[in-house]
Order: sequence, then C-alpha cells, then structure tokens
Amino acid sequence: MWFGASKPCSASGASLYAVDLAGHLRLLLEGPGALDVKDVSREGSVLLGQHSWRSVTRAWGPADQEERNLSWLEFSFPAGLSADGREALLSTVSTCSGGADTGLR
Repeated sequence: MWFGASKPCSASGASLYAVDLAGHLRLLLEGPGALDVKDVSREGSVLLGQHSWRSVTRAWGPADQEERNLSWLEFSFPAGLSADGREALLSTVSTCSGGADTGLR
C-alpha cells in the first residue's frame, strides 16, 4: 500500500511511503506541501497530486494606488475593519504553531 503523510512543521513537507503486507515501511519520496496518491500501477508507476494551502487577505484603502497584500503566515482572515477603512483586524492560524493570533494592520 502506498500513502502520503507528513509530520507537523517538517522542513521536508510531505512524504510518500509504501508498506508491504508484513508491515515493512519504506520512504519513497519527500516533497513540499501535501502528497495525495491518486493511483499506482502494477509496475510501480504512481499518479500523485501535490497540494499546498494558503489564505490571502488583500485590501485597497482610501489612499492606496493599488491593492495590497496584508497576509502573514499561512492563513490570514479578515476579522474587522475600522470605520475610516484605514485599519484591518486580521486573525491568523499557523499550521506549525497550532495557534491563532490577531493583528492590526
């Protein structure tokens, strides 16, 4: 059986493993993001998907000439906006720390 897995905050990202009927595990591949095994042929060819996730928060303020990226870490979500539109309250979640933070931008 082949499967993709990752360790939280691993520098190598995701790994592709194979395990045989006797339970012997072997590492086949390491790569960024998450690996999704779609199919494996009898000859050992594999069809993989590679995924990475990120949420982006963008803003266009009253004095801005173009859109700005306000995001930080992997996932930033708008949580509030000041009445004059000059400040944004953002929440963020880090997959590495497992925690959430809030910031004013």
